[in-house]
Amino acid sequence: MKIYSANWRRSVISLVGTILLGSAIAPSQEHIGQISQQLTTKQGVKYWTTRGNVVPVCWETTGYDREKQISKSAVMNSWGYWTNITFTGWGSCPTSGDAELVRIRIGPQGPENAGAGGQARIGEDALSKAADNSPGMNLGFDANVADQGRVEYVAIHEFGHILGFIHEQDAPRRCCRRSTNLWNSPSKRRKS
Repeated sequence: MKIYSANWRRSVISLVGTILLGSAIAPSQEHIGQISQQLTTKQGVKYWTTRGNVVPVCWETTGYDREKQISKSAVMNSWGYWTNITFTGWGSCPTSGDAELVRIRIGPQGPENAGAGGQARIGEDALSKAADNSPGMNLGFDANVADQGRVEYVAIHEFGHILGFIHEQDAPRRCCRRSTNLWNSPSKRRKS
């Protein structure tokens, strides 16, 4: 099942390719939404390198199957494709035990912001246990009617925070610019 429109996919590939891997491998097609700034982190972020670049993910909320599938596909086809990060799980969160996971809670959202929004903690701070009752990511969807492109954008954006990145406007000057070679490991990018 193809989830992305051709224009959206070209935009994301161009944007992610330029940001993460340098402009040398970005598609030479039309340049939609290209950014040449490095991604920004803050001091003290715990990166996923301490966990073998594996991010364990689960859903706290039942339902929202359409939005969950769109979100997972968007993350796997962007961050999962262009970085040396592996996202595991994606099933229902355990309701007990000590497993530390990026627990995603979904709540209802009205039609504002094209029916999708969210917030996430930064880096490994997004991990929590069932007893914590504190998910690492909160998403809001207008179920079954949220704009697909907006759901994709929100998922990719919030998982950027999970990976340790902050908003550019929140970056302290001359602090914490990550190199474009994430975690000093070769990319998992598939050969075309």
